[in-house]
Amino acid sequence: MGLLHRSMSRVSPLGFIPPQLPSLTYQPPVDAEWIHEIKHDGYRTMLVVERGTPRAYTRNGHDLSDRYPRIIAAARKLPCRAAILDGEVIVREACGVSAFEALQTAFVQRPHH
Repeated sequence: MGLLHRSMSRVSPLGFIPPQLPSLTYQPPVDAEWIHEIKHDGYRTMLVVERGTPRAYTRNGHDLSDRYPRIIAAARKLPCRAAILDGEVIVREACGVSAFEALQTAFVQRPHH
């Protein structure tokens, strides 16, 4: 398990597990032992659900739960008592690609929506 970050406003009993950050490559690995993901332009987020209560952390362990009220509300509906979900929070353009500038704008203009 990763180190607990004492700077978080609330440390989850599950603890903070630093995400495995992707490395840039021009070709995905072809060996069956590898998994890969598309690099989106967004904020890497660890969603920790403990006893039905979700919290959202940055990749450095900062609690941003208040910045993701819709994600937190959706996580409350998950049929589990505990989970750790590692993903990228993005704003998706109509064509399907992520728009980092739109995500930053959303945080400034609507920081709690």
